[in-house]
Amino acid sequence: MRNIYIILASLFLFVLIGCQQIGPAAKPVNQFPTIKVRIGEETFSAARGSYCWTTRNLSECADASGDPFDYENSAPPIEVEPGSKIELLFSETPSSLSVEMTKNGKEETLTDQAVFSIPAESGTYGFSVHANWEEGDMAFHFILIIK
Repeated sequence: MRNIYIILASLFLFVLIGCQQIGPAAKPVNQFPTIKVRIGEETFSAARGSYCWTTRNLSECADASGDPFDYENSAPPIEVEPGSKIELLFSETPSSLSVEMTKNGKEETLTDQAVFSIPAESGTYGFSVHANWEEGDMAFHFILIIK
């Protein structure tokens, strides 16, 4: 009888040990990379748009507008000088990215780099940043008013 208790206790311990996480803890599915927009010495926020993200076999996707001008309330327009340099600061470096610029309803791919110059022509421009990581992809949006 005593041997049965020892065997059951051993099995219980093996099951308990098997349930332990080994290695570094994965991020929760809702901890997403963030982005800041640096212009000169100032940094500004960008609004998060659509995304699909997978962590520990849990996936989360959300569709949102692809129009940067729809995010004016969550990321107020930024006034800048013509030809200013923009630097995108990610909390985690993406494996790839693409920056699109929209003016007067016309969208064009601007760059695939995190540092770029904005146009010299005055006006209001919308920017969409599409970034990819191993865990998924995410879009960010911001508006610039070039004086």
